[in-house]
Amino acid sequence: MTTNEAVIDVDVEDQNDDGVETLDKMRSIVWQHFPYKKGAQTSKCNHCNKVLACGVRMGTSGLLNHLRNTCKTSGIYKEHTNDPNKQSNLNFKPKDTEDGGSLAKHSFSQENCRLKLAKMCIKDNRPFSVVDDEGFQDYSQELRPEFILPSRWTVARDCMLVFEQEVEKIKHLMKRQAVCLNDENFGKPKRREH
Repeated sequence: MTTNEAVIDVDVEDQNDDGVETLDKMRSIVWQHFPYKKGAQTSKCNHCNKVLACGVRMGTSGLLNHLRNTCKTSGIYKEHTNDPNKQSNLNFKPKDTEDGGSLAKHSFSQENCRLKLAKMCIKDNRPFSVVDDEGFQDYSQELRPEFILPSRWTVARDCMLVFEQEVEKIKHLMKRQAVCLNDENFGKPKRREH
C-alpha cells in the first residue's frame, strides 16, 4: 500500500453528521426506537425519553423489553403477547345476564373490534371517517394499544357486512312467514267504490 491511497474508515462511513450510525447497518429493531452512538453506555427512548443502559455488556434485551412491556407509544408495546408460548393475561367482562353477577372470559380479537367499530358507526350514526379523528385515535390507543384502527374504507365494508348479516337473520326469522314489504299502496287509504 502506498502512502497516497485513501484509507476509508468503515465506522465513519456509516455515521451521519451527529456521529449516530445509520439504521440500514443496524441489526436490532430497537435502533428504530433508540438513537445509537458507538461506545455509548446509555440511550434515550424516542417515544417516552426514558434513558436506559445499553452498551457492549448490556446488549439490546433491556431496550427491547422496555419497548414491548413499558413504553405504550412504541408501536410494539405488548406485540409479543400473541405468541402462544407466552403466558397471557386474563380479561373479564360482565356476562349478559339478568342477574348481572356472573363474569365471562374475554380475549382480544382484531376482527371483533372491527365489527364493534362498524356497529358503533351504525348505531350512533357516526361517519366512517371517525377513525381519522385524532381524538378517537388517541382514545383507541389508550383503551386497547394492540388494536390496529382500520381505514374509513374498511369500516364502510364492515358496515355493509353487518347489514348483509342482519338481512340474512331477518330472512331466516321470516322464512315461514308471509310478509310483503314492497307494496306500493302500503300505508295509503283504500278507495271505496260505490
